[in-house]
Amino acid sequence: MKSKRTVHIAAEVDPDLWEQFREQAFAENLTTGQLLYKLIATYLGMVQNYQEEGTISTLVRPPEDMASEKELQRELEEDSENET
Repeated sequence: MKSKRTVHIAAEVDPDLWEQFREQAFAENLTTGQLLYKLIATYLGMVQNYQEEGTISTLVRPPEDMASEKELQRELEEDSENET
């Protein structure tokens, strides 16, 4: 599972979900990093298959993520306008 180049990431995760994730990794005799790598690869493979079939055209994000992203974009635009 190791690739030549790896990236270290940091993320905020619900502690209960993280504990379940760690338990699942242990049950599969994997490190949490190995299980995360496996899940990401599986997810991206599924998305690619769906896109090839024409089922979906973009990744779906939860509405709250899109709303907070739009709010952040508005704030950045306002800051940019205030600077000029």
